[in-house]
Amino acid sequence: MEIERFKTKLTKGQLQAMAIDTVKTWLDTVSALDALTFAKRLKVFTDELIKESETEAKMIWDNEKSNYPNMNYTQGGAIKDYEEDPIYSSIKLMLGERKELLDTAFKMTEAIYDNDGVEVPKVPIKTYRKDSINVKI
Repeated sequence: MEIERFKTKLTKGQLQAMAIDTVKTWLDTVSALDALTFAKRLKVFTDELIKESETEAKMIWDNEKSNYPNMNYTQGGAIKDYEEDPIYSSIKLMLGERKELLDTAFKMTEAIYDNDGVEVPKVPIKTYRKDSINVKI
C-alpha cells in the first residue's frame, strides 16, 4: 500500500466513500461473503498495523508533535479498583441479581416476584443489537 496517498489529508467522509466504492468494485468479481471475509481479515491486519505504529509513534511523539497539528496524545491513567470497596461490590452484585430477575420476567408470561415479594416488572426493549456475520480467522 502506498502511504503517500494517505498523507494527502483525505477526510473521514472521503475514506468512507472510498471503502463503499471498493466494496462495490469487489462485488463485480466476488461474492459478498468473500468480500466480507477479506474485509474482516483486513481489519485484523489494520488493527495490528495501528497498534504497532502507535507503539513506534509514542517513542518520537515529543520531538515530532509540532509537525502533526491534527494529532493529540492522550496520557493513560490509573484505573481504580472499585471492587475492593465492599459496599460497591455488594451493590454491583445486587444489580447483577436484579438484572437476572428482569431478564427472567421479560421471558415469562406470568408475573414473578423478588425476595421481598415485590412483582418484577417486564422492562421494555430499549433497542436492538445489529445483526452481524462473524468470520473465524
